[in-house]
Amino acid sequence: MTLGDGREARLRRAAGWASQVGRRVGRRGAQRRARPIMALSAALAALSLLAAPPLARATEPEAKRETSAPRKLGALKPGDAAHAASITAPEAGETASIWGDDDASSDPWGEDGAWDQNDAWRGGASASRGWRDPSVWRDRGAAMPLSLRPAPPKPTPVVTPPKPDVEAYPAFPPGVPPIATLRPRTLKPGVAPFESAARALLAIDADTGEVLHQHGAYEPIHPASMTKVMTLLVALNAVQAGEIALDDPITVSANAAGRPGSTMALRAGQKATLSELLTGLMVVSGNDAAIAVAEAVAGGVGPFVARMNETAKALGLEESSFRNPTGFTAKGHRMSARDIARLAQIVIEEHPEAAPMFSRRRFTWSGAVMPSTNPLMYADLSDINVTPEGLKTGFTGAAGYCVVISAVRREASGEARRVIAVLAGLPSKAARRAEASQVVRWAFGML
Repeated sequence: MTLGDGREARLRRAAGWASQVGRRVGRRGAQRRARPIMALSAALAALSLLAAPPLARATEPEAKRETSAPRKLGALKPGDAAHAASITAPEAGETASIWGDDDASSDPWGEDGAWDQNDAWRGGASASRGWRDPSVWRDRGAAMPLSLRPAPPKPTPVVTPPKPDVEAYPAFPPGVPPIATLRPRTLKPGVAPFESAARALLAIDADTGEVLHQHGAYEPIHPASMTKVMTLLVALNAVQAGEIALDDPITVSANAAGRPGSTMALRAGQKATLSELLTGLMVVSGNDAAIAVAEAVAGGVGPFVARMNETAKALGLEESSFRNPTGFTAKGHRMSARDIARLAQIVIEEHPEAAPMFSRRRFTWSGAVMPSTNPLMYADLSDINVTPEGLKTGFTGAAGYCVVISAVRREASGEARRVIAVLAGLPSKAARRAEASQVVRWAFGML
């Protein structure tokens, strides 16, 4: 009895299916137990085929034979669509979809294949019987299945160079030398390394940007009220842009008055000039003054903080992010010692009009005499011909005791040499007072 091509193909598929059932039952010793099942499955498949009406052998050319619907093995992975179209099986001329680049054979019913642990079909011995020859597939008018194609070369991984631990700040503004390296200058003969209890420390030659000593200077820290140096700079930039004047009277809002922490005792409805508010901000660390300045300059705290962050970005202060103008601890509110020192450089060099706002021991406001919070302002450094310039202290439970300080020494030639230092995370006010003068003495000994 002669069977048509279609019946031969179905018989072949049934035999292949039975073979796979046996192989999935078990391996090695388990295959022996699978043989009766394989034989029974093959016999049942053959009987069902013989019971079907005979089919005439196809006489039309092979290229015109009808193809059955594709048998989907699973969803295509990205990039497979170009290969999925018109992949023709070698035996029955049937198109099959694929799972991935090399997870599935184009003929899931072909011989000597196997299902892997992911239930994906892998072509077996048929791949070694000439099917890797592209001419075989061209003769059949088919595209070579992905499972038989050579594996594409693996892409060369793109290696991103690590961020260097020593970087230069952008040269902005042009007149302020960048802090060009975090590698400290070699110790001068007879000068011992500076020892500090601070979590982060940076001392620089402000005229050249050279680092004299540092540890933890690149790491983000809670800046506490050292934040107010940025508050000062944003306000002075607004004055420089003509948005507001230092002698403009400002009415203190209820939102600004009565702020907790350090204040200059502002009252709601009270009037103060911008210059007075900035002096109270820097000398007595007035939180009420910071809010009043933000409202006067930008119309509110939110827009002012946005300006603070924009300014930090423009200056290349990469570890700085602000959430308020006061320095209260907040998630995401941070600076680094290097950013703070850079900020102090810019305020001193670009805004000389600000010096009276932070270089004083006391400030009188509304009949009250308020002493500076900066311990360096009370240090006697006359023996080394050094004059303290002040800047800003800070303290919160998260930040510890902090200070950014500036001091100037007049050389015999008349030249002024400036040192800027940042100390953060000190354990006590006494430690901050002692180390503020010690680091200045040590730094000038290195110049």
